[in-house]
Amino acid sequence: MYIRANTKNCPKCNQQIQKDEGCQHMRCTKCNYHFCWLCLGNYKDHSDKTGGFFSCNKFETRLKEEGRTAEEKVAMKAARQLKNYEMAFERYLNHKNAMETASKDLQKAMESSLRNLADDGVEDLHQLRSAVDQVITSRGILAWSYVFKFYEFEDDSLERELQLFETLQGKLEHMTEDLQSRLTEVESHASAANSSALVSAAASSPSSSPGLEASGGGGSGVGKGKKPEVNGFQQWRQGVVHLMGAVRSFSGQVVDFANNTDLYGAVEWEFREKDEAQETDAPRVVWAWKDDSTTWNPFSDENIRIIEEAHQASESTVRITSGGRRYQLDLKNNRQSNLDTHGSRVIRRTLESGAAWTCNRCSYHNAPGADQCVMCEAVRGEAL
Repeated sequence: MYIRANTKNCPKCNQQIQKDEGCQHMRCTKCNYHFCWLCLGNYKDHSDKTGGFFSCNKFETRLKEEGRTAEEKVAMKAARQLKNYEMAFERYLNHKNAMETASKDLQKAMESSLRNLADDGVEDLHQLRSAVDQVITSRGILAWSYVFKFYEFEDDSLERELQLFETLQGKLEHMTEDLQSRLTEVESHASAANSSALVSAAASSPSSSPGLEASGGGGSGVGKGKKPEVNGFQQWRQGVVHLMGAVRSFSGQVVDFANNTDLYGAVEWEFREKDEAQETDAPRVVWAWKDDSTTWNPFSDENIRIIEEAHQASESTVRITSGGRRYQLDLKNNRQSNLDTHGSRVIRRTLESGAAWTCNRCSYHNAPGADQCVMCEAVRGEAL
């Protein structure tokens, strides 16, 4: 590839020659023939009238009248391939290095912070471990996606397929970078949550000093019953969980794209991007809550995923956000508690085929076959 892109044959003896710098005047070291690098003509026929040392009017005229030769087309294609190879190799190494960083440094920092948070009674921490695992998985997918793209799209006729793949790849790359960057903030968020928990515990303790108690109730310190830093940690974690869901979705689409390369001609574009699990009648897990009319209402797809992960991890409780409200679910007693109003409802877990789904954005209940919310037009599974 490099030889095709960067060498030409001597017009007289056919020796391969590489031009690395200087003007267009070349001399073959084998046969001592002098020629123009651009038009390959005898350099005796060149002068200032033909363009001087650094250009060639004969070459430009031939390009306009006859176009490029077959050899020149091969060289140009090889140059493009070489450039694509260098970019693919660089991106592959970058993602491999980022994956190793996440596997070592990020995972170590996360485990240390989660242990401290667990000691202070903070719950639902398994999702942050899952987020680190998702970063590691996505980095590996991205690394090999550049290898796949280099070999799969050598044919210029696959421009449409390349554009679609690069769209999915670009979104996955951007969101994975964002997710890994957010996860590096875990120590600062955990420290703030720990400090707030300690201050709150001291303020509510019977042995608290009068000065500390006065500060807690006077409005200048931490208000009674409020934990701003802890709430800040919960909001940060919720953002991480939502972003993790989006990264997982695009990771699946990139892998699915590569696995179904031979189906391009037979499948319509808009259907290739759908989640195959949504197009089948295979039973899926549905978590739902019962309202006052005894109707069972499914949670959003995103919250079902969060609840099911906690269930599979044998967690006793899990917290979710729905419609701007915060809930804590007791998975052992199948109860949902509103953390603001303290109201409680019954929840259940079932396996259903063709189940309705709840929009992550507006909580509207949509028909099983709908790929877009009827109310707000959000795409099914789209993260907030």
